[in-house]
Amino acid sequence: MKGTGGAQPSARTLRATRHNENSGANEEHIKEEEEADRDAPGPLTTSRKQPVKEEPKAETPPKPRKRQKVKKEDPVAAQMVKLAPVPPTAYTGPFPKLMRPSPEECRAARDGLARLHGEPEHAKQIKPDPEAGADSLHTHSQQQVLDSLVRTILSQNTTDNTSHRAFASLKGAFPTWEEVLQAPSGKVEDAIRMGGLAEIKTERIKAILSTLKQERGKISLEYIRDMEDDDIKNELTRFKGVGPKTVACVMMFCLARDEFPVDTHVWRISKNMGWVPAKANRDDTYRHMNIRVPADLRYDLHVLLVEHGKRCARCAKNGKPRKESHGDCPLVNLQGSAPAKDLLDEDIVKEEAKDMEEDDIVKQEVKVKEEVAS
Repeated sequence: MKGTGGAQPSARTLRATRHNENSGANEEHIKEEEEADRDAPGPLTTSRKQPVKEEPKAETPPKPRKRQKVKKEDPVAAQMVKLAPVPPTAYTGPFPKLMRPSPEECRAARDGLARLHGEPEHAKQIKPDPEAGADSLHTHSQQQVLDSLVRTILSQNTTDNTSHRAFASLKGAFPTWEEVLQAPSGKVEDAIRMGGLAEIKTERIKAILSTLKQERGKISLEYIRDMEDDDIKNELTRFKGVGPKTVACVMMFCLARDEFPVDTHVWRISKNMGWVPAKANRDDTYRHMNIRVPADLRYDLHVLLVEHGKRCARCAKNGKPRKESHGDCPLVNLQGSAPAKDLLDEDIVKEEAKDMEEDDIVKQEVKVKEEVAS
């Protein structure tokens, strides 16, 4: 069909024209969006679709981890767990393969001894005023640190009753520590002579007093009360004649720290019980027992073992107790408590004398020089 103004475009041509126009418009629209996205803050995107924002999910608390349980059908593993309260990585003592005494064994020993000898009396911890009379010789109940240290030094190689008398005599002769320091050594020796080894003990006591006076300007040890346990041990063991047992006694009785002193009674019974090897010396016994004995049992078990060692014919030195027996030994009923066959009391005597050996040599040299000079 012909028209007056020229040929008319076909329907196909019109559709193609419209498609091209729409495509061009779409391309321009896309370019405008891309340029706008570049100018806008945030991550660049070439998509015309807007990202869908996800609502934050509520945090769910983590499930508690289940404790590993030992299977009932594994008696060996159950026994190992019972006998190894201290993880191997945490044990720093001399006998890592010796898992005794276990906490259960310590508690059984403590309870059995308490039934036989009575419950231990815990001394009242009275912290004295360090500014008011810190230099004075106080009564035992006031628990001055220096008092406790001197008392323990006087108790070396003698009985408790004798050492208490020696301290009372020292206090009666010299009211203050300054007077002890300034007094001639011979007079101090006379005051404590009933406790034995008077010359050696006097020399040690006066050396401690002199060091404190020179370093701190006053004769007092109250400053160690606020120290950590290891710092207290380092501070006190620097004094000549003050070993682990002496320090442990001061820390337990005076400072109420969780210590387990090892004297001759505790040492002997620990060997008899198989808690330490038969050839263990006293220092290694101290290091081992202070790891294996639970902290809340150390005071009671120490006091009861000392009392038991003085009264039990089975556990006393040479089978000759110092005091009257209270009855049958309850420790014999504990598993694995057979006495060590090669335990010799002579070994303990030698170890006790080791602390004094150096001083004896020094005293002999001094006497020789004095004889030569005269």
